Amino acid sequence: IDNTQYIYDLVKNSKGAWLLSRPRRFGKSLLISTLEELFRGQRDLFRGLWIDQSDYDWAMYPVIRLDFNLYPSTSAEELQSNIKRYLAHTARHYGITLPDGPYYAQFGDLIMTLAAEQPVIILIDEYDKPLIDNLHNLPEAKRMRDTLKGFYGVIKALDRYIRLSFITGISKFSKVGVFSDLNNLTDLTMNSTFATALGLTEAELQQNLADYLTPF
Repeated sequence: IDNTQYIYDLVKNSKGAWLLSRPRRFGKSLLISTLEELFRGQRDLFRGLWIDQSDYDWAMYPVIRLDFNLYPSTSAEELQSNIKRYLAHTARHYGITLPDGPYYAQFGDLIMTLAAEQPVIILIDEYDKPLIDNLHNLPEAKRMRDTLKGFYGVIKALDRYIRLSFITGISKFSKVGVFSDLNNLTDLTMNSTFATALGLTEAELQQNLADYLTPF
């Protein structure tokens, strides 16, 4: 089932930061992975799909990807350490050595260094995982919220270096200050244009998988 036209419509001419929240097991990580390969110019992976026949230019961009599912965090300090680990991994991939400094400074250094050749793509999966995992400890969750606020604020401050930022999660913590410094964030969560960009519709199941469905 080919949803690459949705991706084309999203990335062709857009510039800015985008948020999409959906429940778990809804295809958010698959979308992030698809965007990563698209922006790395991996056209061979898209042969036969709608976007391969389009006028998309297949330019290669440096990609910074973070998945907050990968390293659980139980404190603000651990969250900051995990963010620095993500950044160090990306820096090594591109042959960059980041100077010592706080997590937000290293994030900024990485963006500006990578943007020397091409604007940067930032992909963040499960942005709210550290908060959801620590809601039983509200004081610590608030400290982690402030950590994330400082981190996402870098995206707004360095907007001129960034081609596109795409952020997924299962909640809309944007309402409680996580994205207060990222005030150019566009929320696609309830946007009807992208309502079926993730997951499968009944019509798609009937059209593509009818031979495999057992009627009730």
